[in-house]
Amino acid sequence: WKSDFCQMISRFYQLKRNVLIVHQAKEKEVFGERKRIHVWWGGLKGNGGLMMILSYLMSKSLAWRQASVYINMVVENDKAVTKAEQNLKQILNHIRIDANANVVAAQGRPFDQLLKDISKDADAVLMGMATPDDQFEAYYKKMLERIKDLPTTILCLAAQEVSFGEVLIKQEEQKEN
Repeated sequence: WKSDFCQMISRFYQLKRNVLIVHQAKEKEVFGERKRIHVWWGGLKGNGGLMMILSYLMSKSLAWRQASVYINMVVENDKAVTKAEQNLKQILNHIRIDANANVVAAQGRPFDQLLKDISKDADAVLMGMATPDDQFEAYYKKMLERIKDLPTTILCLAAQEVSFGEVLIKQEEQKEN
């Protein structure tokens, strides 16, 4: 089934459709208490922009209105944390999302361990997916292994050529430009 499923994801991407895959946490309610949304972010383009919009829409819904959004970002070391945190906070100031910046220094720790340690208490975790290619089935299998112990996780694949950054920028700033 995985081969067919991965082909379907690839086809949706080719058709320029966003893809969201919800992976429900085992032994937990689908979205727990709906208090903490974790976005694992690498930038405003593509998947990052889509995940920011989704976190914004979720946090504005009645079911999630008490939720806090955490934008998680991993950098190599402590020296990079301050600069990345400043950049992330500056971006958050320019978009519509009220979120907390959480920049973490990997210090040689594997991403999978950081992911589990940081997001273990989240109610929803949003992560981007790689662009489908001829190795996508192996990638997807690895991704499922990566998220198996996480709370409910939404895997996001942004459609081609969609600029989510323009949607996120506050209206006042768009009028000025």
